[in-house]
Amino acid sequence: MPWLAAFGSVLSFLILFVLGQFAVFRGRRYRASRTLWRGIRLGQDGSAITYALMAIGWSLLTLLTLGLAFPFMRASLERYRINHTLIGSSRMESTARGRSLLLPWLTFYVVVLLPIAGALIAFLVATDFTIPDDLFIPKEGGKPGETEFNSDYEDTPIATFGALLLGTLGITLPLGLLLIPFYRARETRVFMNAASLGAVRLSSTLRARQFYWPYLVYLLSVIGFVVILGLVVGGAGLLMQAQGMASGFHWAILLGMTVGYLGGALFFAVLYVRVITARLWAAVATTTVIENAGGLDAVLASSRRVGSGLNEGLADALDVGGALEVGF
Repeated sequence: MPWLAAFGSVLSFLILFVLGQFAVFRGRRYRASRTLWRGIRLGQDGSAITYALMAIGWSLLTLLTLGLAFPFMRASLERYRINHTLIGSSRMESTARGRSLLLPWLTFYVVVLLPIAGALIAFLVATDFTIPDDLFIPKEGGKPGETEFNSDYEDTPIATFGALLLGTLGITLPLGLLLIPFYRARETRVFMNAASLGAVRLSSTLRARQFYWPYLVYLLSVIGFVVILGLVVGGAGLLMQAQGMASGFHWAILLGMTVGYLGGALFFAVLYVRVITARLWAAVATTTVIENAGGLDAVLASSRRVGSGLNEGLADALDVGGALEVGF
């Protein structure tokens, strides 16, 4: 129907979101059923449809509350995953609560949203809540559609608070990105401490600084790769120019960019796993201890059947995971 065309992208996103959440739960169940500990098979029960519906409901509530429900959504989904995780005939349990994550999550509002909201309100007050139509005018001698700031508004409150708004965005948005590892480290620690198997509990002492270091190493590696690639391509181009091979200069640049893009995509993917994913999991593992480990001797094997391998295919196709998430 033609009227659906306008909503095509939204519907596609919703369908992929639902399928993604369904795949997360089913893929996790598949991997659990293929995991053995002391010859005892892990497993997972529960409904993937219920999990997907929970994710949809919580996502809508998160949007309606301007993000305030996000930590409660994360805790609720974590409880459902862990409470339906089986080790032999024993069931795991999670007591994770969103209120334990609310204070770290509100840091984003204090550092990012409140300054932006304040600067935006100040700008709107300066413009009497009406942005002038001629605030930006066509640039003289510029390309079609190119604009510049109208000099008539220089040294006015509009220009002052407009610059304040742009400056606030330039400062708070990078700070918000820097807060993500802090929140994810706190979330991971809370989730680990909330998991138990009868009297056996996990205890994590994970700190945010252990999440920052892998990202710093990765960032420096990416910068180094880009700099080296630029030097190689630029040096090759200059050499060809010096030898009178100007006709092949553009082809050399194009070839270098293509090889750099393909090689860089593979390099960054491998580097992300080796530098970030592996180190984050190492940080989680080395800061977690098992309390009352003697209770594990009471865990008995189960006779339940192994789940179908079809569970994993959808998760692979949609590129989603199902285990405890760490990092970005």
